[in-house]
This record gives sequence, C-alpha cells and structure tokens, in this order.
Amino acid sequence: MLTSFGNWAVIDIETTGFNADTSFLVAIGILCEDEEKIFFTERTADEKKILHQFLNFLESKGISTLIGYNIKNFDIPYLAGKLLMYGLNPREIDKYILVDLYEYIRKVKFESRSLSNICNVAMEFNRDYEDEFPPVLYIKYLDTREQEFKDRIIGHLKEDLVSTRILAKKLGII
Repeated sequence: MLTSFGNWAVIDIETTGFNADTSFLVAIGILCEDEEKIFFTERTADEKKILHQFLNFLESKGISTLIGYNIKNFDIPYLAGKLLMYGLNPREIDKYILVDLYEYIRKVKFESRSLSNICNVAMEFNRDYEDEFPPVLYIKYLDTREQEFKDRIIGHLKEDLVSTRILAKKLGII
C-alpha cells in the first residue's frame, strides 16, 4: 500500500496528440482520496495557466506520489515538455514518486493493454463512458464552444481517473 509514500493522487491528461511541441494540452485530471479536480484548457492559450494550477494543486494537497496508467511514457514526459515550452521548470514533476500501473500490466498477456480493455477483461469493470476520441471533441469544442463537447471530454477524463483508481486498488497499491 502506498500509505508509506504519503499523499497520493491519480492523474491523467487529455491532449490533441502525442508530441508536446505540436499538440495541445486539453485537460489535466487529478483524483485524490478526498477530491477530484479537472483543469480544462478553455482556449489553447490557457495551457500555461492550467499547468500552474495543476502544480499548485498538488503542492496545496501535499501530494508526494502520482499514480497513473502509462504516465512514465506519456503523461509525465508530455507535461514536462509543456513546462519547458512555457519557460517553466520541468523538474517540478521530478519531486514526485511515480507509480505507473502500466508497468504492472505489461507483464501479463492481454490482447490489448489499453486501460479500457484492462477494466473490461481483467477487472470485470465495464466502463460506462465510450465516446468519440477526445481530440476530435476538443476541436469541435473550440469551433463551436458547445458545452456538450467539453462535458464529453471531461466525462472521458473522469472515467479514466476512476478506472485507474480501481485498478490501483485491485493491484493493492492504494
């Protein structure tokens, strides 16, 4: 159990692509023991603002451990790239202990190691939220400003956060 590591938070991000230099950070989600927080990029110019909000929130909650699914290969490098892009210190993320649940799952043979598949197959937990790809929804949101598109992105992000927390519990990590 991670209680020896202090306060933990499950994190996930939504982006429009894989490369921090050529895509947009859409949202950052955090799920702590007692609180859920979503930072959403209303305009692409807000990326720096939500990075600050994310780091300040982690600091204010005394978080020492970040838990995620494939965070060492995607989320954390992406966030570090965005921090660097905006002249912020990418080492701000280095102070956290990282627990990547994908490292546990990759050792087991599955047809697909996507978080959705792991939930459905290994945990017998059916994810309720299946929707369009979040980058497509974000482009629609930017074009129309229709709340429905934002809500669907946030719904997807929340589903990932909850799924990751359930997986962490099943693995005995939290």
